[in-house]
Amino acid sequence: MRGNLLAEFGVDKNERFTLFKNVTHTYLAISEALFRARSGDLKLKKRGRQKFILLMADTIKDPAEIWEGWSEWGDRQVLRHRYLGRFATPAKDIDVVTVFETGAQGWIGVTAFGADQKSLLQSARHGKRVYQRGDK
Repeated sequence: MRGNLLAEFGVDKNERFTLFKNVTHTYLAISEALFRARSGDLKLKKRGRQKFILLMADTIKDPAEIWEGWSEWGDRQVLRHRYLGRFATPAKDIDVVTVFETGAQGWIGVTAFGADQKSLLQSARHGKRVYQRGDK
């Protein structure tokens, strides 16, 4: 992972993270921690996510949409940002969703997946849309 996804954001082997300024001028800390579960385990291979890893990076860098909204997590409210991406491949179109939340410890990656079903993409549209790319 370090050689691929983190390199997409300019993080080299001597760095732990980088700050990435997204299309809404919000800074995200991009690090390996985004891809670890709260337990510390890597979650990239869960549900076949690894095949979408570079599309996840592209979704963060150039999203089709960004949605922002409050969600319940346990007994607290967290602010979540959902980045939606759309990509055409020779075989089929692929939609990608990445979700980040912000809290006391700053930004953390919640989930990322390739959505083969439009219903999954639609369910990610939660809260208020704060960005939409001009070509859609």
